[in-house]
Amino acid sequence: MHPKLSINRGFSAPVKVVFKKADYGFLMSHDSDGFNRYEAAQTLALQNMIGMAEGKEEDGRFTEAFGEVLNDKEIDLMSKALILELPGIDMLMQEQKPAEIESLAGAHERLMKILAAGYEDEMLRMYRQLNSMNSSIDAESMAQRAMKNCLLAYLAELESSYAEELCVRQYYKAGTMTDRVFALRMLEDHYGDAAEEALKDFYGKYSSYTLVMNKYLSIVASSKRNGVLERVKKLQSDAVFDIKVPNLVRSLIGSFARNLKHFHDKSGDGYVFVADKIIELDTVNPQMASSITGAYKSYDRLGVYNKKLIKKELERILESDGISKNVYEIVEKILTAENRHDL
Repeated sequence: MHPKLSINRGFSAPVKVVFKKADYGFLMSHDSDGFNRYEAAQTLALQNMIGMAEGKEEDGRFTEAFGEVLNDKEIDLMSKALILELPGIDMLMQEQKPAEIESLAGAHERLMKILAAGYEDEMLRMYRQLNSMNSSIDAESMAQRAMKNCLLAYLAELESSYAEELCVRQYYKAGTMTDRVFALRMLEDHYGDAAEEALKDFYGKYSSYTLVMNKYLSIVASSKRNGVLERVKKLQSDAVFDIKVPNLVRSLIGSFARNLKHFHDKSGDGYVFVADKIIELDTVNPQMASSITGAYKSYDRLGVYNKKLIKKELERILESDGISKNVYEIVEKILTAENRHDL
């Protein structure tokens, strides 16, 4: 076997190296440098999902290397959980222009399902080994929880009755808030009926704790399930929400604006809703309004159809009476940058 080049060993910095001959599958499976192993996994996963979004078949090199990492007993659990976590849709958007959110989100979900189905037995066995009521905060216990929840995220994608049972059991039996919130998020993403029951339970237990309710609002607003915008709108009138409290706004409105799958829905309803909230918030908290306006900064990376929908809302914000300088400048920069690229 020829030697494989592993560059930038021991080096972790925000740089992007273009190396066409890199054997990312081999590096992901065998590199002894933890950072390079992680980078190889992220790069290969990104390439795989971009290809799938553009109609190509799933790349078997990544699936095979994923299995090597999953079954490698020499890697510490925290590192393994990080390596096995797929890059998010936000990362995919940076690699595709114009970015087609619907196809990118679909590719992400399909790859999760492929990996879960391919390594279902191993994942289930490891999950059961790691699942405990341990609430310790030492490094080893935290690593076990990170790996366990990584596995649960994959298994939940199968949307099977036993995976639903795992999520339900972890939610109700959790020894830490980390485990409970993660299981609740998996239920909300994949198992609607069970999610409604668990959300009621969570609300009943913690509705008097504002910090915990931030998690509750974020889980609903970040959901993968259909109908999330309607649920977000309904929560605005809930007793736990107050538009004058920045953290609550960030958790509900801000989380929805970062929910790329639903914010960028082709109906344009997400764009209209967030624009309405920016205009409303600007009279209460201009700093928070300008922060949420940042959700539209991906405008220049999107396809013509989505850009047209966003532009309409950005122009509506600019035309609003008494719009703050903060919001005005952000919107103007977004539109100006797009106009520069059109020249």
